[in-house]
Amino acid sequence: MAIGKLNSLKTSALSGINTAYPLFTSQSELLSVNVDICNQGEDEAAFTLGICTNSAAANTEDSEKIFTGQRLKANEYLRLSNVGIRSGDTIFAEASKAGVSFLVTGAINYNTELVSDNFGRGTTRRIGITTFHKNVDQPLFVATRPTRLRLYATNDNNTNAARITVGISTGHIRELTDADYIQYNVPLALRDTHIIDEIYLRDGQTLSVRSNYEDVNFLSVAEPVDSAGISSFANINVTGILTATTFIGDGSGLTGIVGSGSGVIVKDDDVTVGTAGTINFGDNLSVSPIVAGLVTVTASGGGGTGITTDNIKADTISVSGIVTASSFVGGLNAANLTGDLPAISGANLTGLTGATANTYGSGTLVPEITVDANGKITSIQNTAITAGGGGGGSANNLIEVRDGGSSIGFAGTINFGDRISVSDLSAGVCTVTGSNSVATATDCTNASALLVSNQTTDFGRVITFAGTTAAGVNAAVFGNDNFKYNPALDQVTVGVVTGATYYGDGSNLTGVGAAVARGTVNNSTGSIGAGTTSNITITGYKSYHLLKVGISSAAWVRLYTDSDSRTADATRHYTSDPDPGAGVLAEVRTTGAGSSTLIMSPAVVGWNNDVTPSTNIYAAVTNNESSDSNITVTLTVIKIED
Repeated sequence: MAIGKLNSLKTSALSGINTAYPLFTSQSELLSVNVDICNQGEDEAAFTLGICTNSAAANTEDSEKIFTGQRLKANEYLRLSNVGIRSGDTIFAEASKAGVSFLVTGAINYNTELVSDNFGRGTTRRIGITTFHKNVDQPLFVATRPTRLRLYATNDNNTNAARITVGISTGHIRELTDADYIQYNVPLALRDTHIIDEIYLRDGQTLSVRSNYEDVNFLSVAEPVDSAGISSFANINVTGILTATTFIGDGSGLTGIVGSGSGVIVKDDDVTVGTAGTINFGDNLSVSPIVAGLVTVTASGGGGTGITTDNIKADTISVSGIVTASSFVGGLNAANLTGDLPAISGANLTGLTGATANTYGSGTLVPEITVDANGKITSIQNTAITAGGGGGGSANNLIEVRDGGSSIGFAGTINFGDRISVSDLSAGVCTVTGSNSVATATDCTNASALLVSNQTTDFGRVITFAGTTAAGVNAAVFGNDNFKYNPALDQVTVGVVTGATYYGDGSNLTGVGAAVARGTVNNSTGSIGAGTTSNITITGYKSYHLLKVGISSAAWVRLYTDSDSRTADATRHYTSDPDPGAGVLAEVRTTGAGSSTLIMSPAVVGWNNDVTPSTNIYAAVTNNESSDSNITVTLTVIKIED
């Protein structure tokens, strides 16, 4: 079994310096190995590592390299984990300087019944000038059974950083669509390696790769899995705890447990508790000797006639006899009681109230009772009567006067003023009638308020001012400096007038409001890569007219009513129009480098569709430049709604 250390190499003048060295070749097993690389030298070194299909490392292909020219500082360490290899595969390595060590250890020995063609190093691709052209999706691996992949992408280009794209098509590479990319335009620096773990394919699906420059290597390492994503192993040893929802198979080799059929199945009220080899009965339970494989378990009272304990806690308890306790806590549900309840004497009960023994109430005193939140009387005290009865004017024989239910005091005489009529007394009762309007008033000199009658026609609502002041003088009406009348100018001057509706000529009014001027609002994406999309939010208005869209760099800009519409539109290609009602307000696209301003003709009405309308303007911005760019989007708008 190829588990543990398999082989090692420390580069020296004799081996491994700038020449591929066969580090380990699998003879007949399907293995998952780890490769540890450590720079034990005093200077920075570069190393190359890969997988080829023969034991002669000198015949390796560039496309078979996982790392190429990877920099490793002095004393720096790097581990490459879970590299799958099959019989005949060789791991090769080389370094630019002496003192770089490579150690291969076997981690997992897979079931040899697995199809070896679908395990280990898969198809490789090197993007070149004559084969596997740049900017074209290339098929890298076609699955013939459920497979888990790890992808290595290495930039072996001497001058250019690259960008790579990886996708999964349902079948042939021709079926690949823009929605199938799992990573898009990922930057890859010179001599850098990009690793994607846990890529799952089912039978017939194709893994595709693409680069925008030549000399980029793609290498896949495959591991077959079943339909549940579980790998098959010949043997697995675990130190510690192995946890699973279900264990299936022969458990005869397990220790420390008792299986059903070899022990006693323990049940509680016909519900299985488990299987035990020994059952120990505690206090107050007696067990008879075993006869014909049977025992009898009897509950005893510990020397009494029943089971006793300091505390019993239960949802339900049935007792035959008398229940005695120092105190009872909780409520008593009468619906659970049956039969006639016996008479209960409360002569010896204490603590029912907080009152003391006394005589409460008299001709001049009334008892004042205080009750707490639980309905218990906490105190009773005598309070003197300060007023009561009717008629007369003595201190103890007054009438309480209230306004809207609130007491304002006691009086012996009540005088009703204007617009209140009082009937004659009859059997000690009189009727008080009020009026809330005055139909016509010819003299309001002494009025503290003026109410105009609610006529059904406009001309019925009229206030006439007597010419009691000198011509051309604004004089106070009713002594109120905020309400003045000038008979010479036939005008009334007031402070603040509040009304539901106003009639007449309003041309002389000021401060009513002015026309809203256009303005600009903007936001920036921050630095984003070429072909990358960034979502931004511009603070504007709840609704607005959109006149222009300014872009600081070449970009595709979309405006939306809400963030959900922006998310739903994320996969749409710029050549496709949005569906009606999709929440897309406007979109503009430029491809020429530099800033642009695009006119909306006719103007577009924009609005916010959040659950609670806000001033957010949601936008998506795609960088159409050939390099990273910080794109500013500026909108020229006219506010419709705050």
